[in-house]
Amino acid sequence: GHKFEFVKKSAPQYKKTLRESLVPLAKIQANISAATREVGKVERKVSEQHKVVAGTIEQSFKQLYEVLRNREKQLLDRASELKQQKLDNLGAQKKGFALATSEIEGLMVFVEDSVENATDEEFMSLQQHVQDQIQEQCVKHKHINLIPAEVANVGVRVSCAEGISDLCQKNAEVIDLKVDPTKCTAEGPGKEVAEVDKSAQFTVHTMYQNGQLCRETVEAELKSVVNDSVIHTKVTSKERGIYEVTYTPEVRGRHSLIVKVNGIQIAGSPFQVYAKIHPSQLGEPVRVVEGVHQPWGIAVNSKQQLVIAEVHGKKITIFDREGEKVCTITSEKVSLPVGVAVDKDDNIYVSDNDNSSLLEFSKEGKLVKVVGQNKYTDIW
Repeated sequence: GHKFEFVKKSAPQYKKTLRESLVPLAKIQANISAATREVGKVERKVSEQHKVVAGTIEQSFKQLYEVLRNREKQLLDRASELKQQKLDNLGAQKKGFALATSEIEGLMVFVEDSVENATDEEFMSLQQHVQDQIQEQCVKHKHINLIPAEVANVGVRVSCAEGISDLCQKNAEVIDLKVDPTKCTAEGPGKEVAEVDKSAQFTVHTMYQNGQLCRETVEAELKSVVNDSVIHTKVTSKERGIYEVTYTPEVRGRHSLIVKVNGIQIAGSPFQVYAKIHPSQLGEPVRVVEGVHQPWGIAVNSKQQLVIAEVHGKKITIFDREGEKVCTITSEKVSLPVGVAVDKDDNIYVSDNDNSSLLEFSKEGKLVKVVGQNKYTDIW
């Protein structure tokens, strides 16, 4: 009975103490509400400021794209990334505040129920548990009275190049994309074939490592393999990352085409270009040599005479510069002459396809030597 009297006397005091302990929880709840409102304001401010930044960046790039040609994509992407990161952080904070509010409200309801409905004995047994819970919530959420004023502060008005630079330095880690020569390509007929004294062209596409078209320095060098002459080329920028290269070959034959982006050769460079002569450029024949039966091989001796191998004529015929016949070389060893050559002493060499042999004739037309003499083998 004495012990019960002590409990009855002490219970009102404990109830008063617990009610007073709810005061800091109420303050914490007020701080949470204020912080939540502030987060909402900052979130709206972030969205508004992002629109301002994005719009101003776009307008500035139109005016200064030459200066910032390597920056526009990075800035827009980075600005969007920053926005998303900041909004994600704000969202996480809001969830944390909501959770803290819910936990504190639940604890306050529990304390009020205990104070109002529990018997003195029950209340006394729960006293330490309730105090421990209050202490835990105070420690857990004591930081929420700090207003996140610096959160997502990307409100930078950009009206010039310096403003964009400041935005990059303060709010973004700009990624320095580099051109990738292996992704740069040359397209068009001009990289393979052209006509002498006629303009030819092809296009070059310059790209970053991620495949995005970019503005870079394009160079093209065309050199004749025949006489090592260098042909002038002109590079014209058509649009972002697309360049047109034009040139006019001066000599017939193979050419080496080197294409560089920022001093580095692109994929496939050097290209092999063949410059041909259009039939209309050949003009009219000076003279016509008649009486030749299907000429196949031709050579010129030291007297500037034509030495012609007539395939189905089974002979070698020599003509002077005026087209007059000088002599005819025949032999039973000549069956199907397809090739002819002349050395410095005007000796004549004939390849015969019918018997797979090589015949040597003196300049007078006398058979000197036969190399090979097998039965027919197609050597074409």
